[in-house]
Amino acid sequence: WKQADAYLADIAGGSRANDKRLLGFDVMNEPGRKAPFPGGLPAFISHVFDVLKKSTTVLFTVDAYGQLPKDYEDVETGLSWHNYWHYGNWKSCAANAASICNDQAAAGKAYLTDAAKRNKPALVSEIGQFDCYCPAAHGWQVAGVGFIMWELMLEHDQFSSFQGLVYKNGTWRSDVERDCL
Repeated sequence: WKQADAYLADIAGGSRANDKRLLGFDVMNEPGRKAPFPGGLPAFISHVFDVLKKSTTVLFTVDAYGQLPKDYEDVETGLSWHNYWHYGNWKSCAANAASICNDQAAAGKAYLTDAAKRNKPALVSEIGQFDCYCPAAHGWQVAGVGFIMWELMLEHDQFSSFQGLVYKNGTWRSDVERDCL
């Protein structure tokens, strides 16, 4: 806990505690691993939320997945979701662009309704796979939801076979997606 607290103070405290240039802190991406301490990841995430609540006005969230504190959506100050159209089925994206756009717009409207009930801002923190980026992005724009295209870079991990937009030399995987985005 001592190391985690020191890290949080460095990242979210001091001059960054009220930095309006920061969109927010994603406490943990898809928590789902076993933790080697009492209470597991839910205890860790609750602790981090407590520290952040006391040290920053910047929004913070955790991506819903598993191993979360029961009250996480009540405690986090922003809401974050992952949304993919038929994850892993990217070869169908080009032929289904209109459906993808409509599906993501409908999902975005549902997310915003949920966020409004909680009086919190919302962000989709993961979208996209090859040929799905543009129609998904258009759907989120139609819904009025901010989004992040996770896996921007190609060739750095196991996901480059179906996710990513830009190679390390600065060229794009697809000129069509580059121009669209």
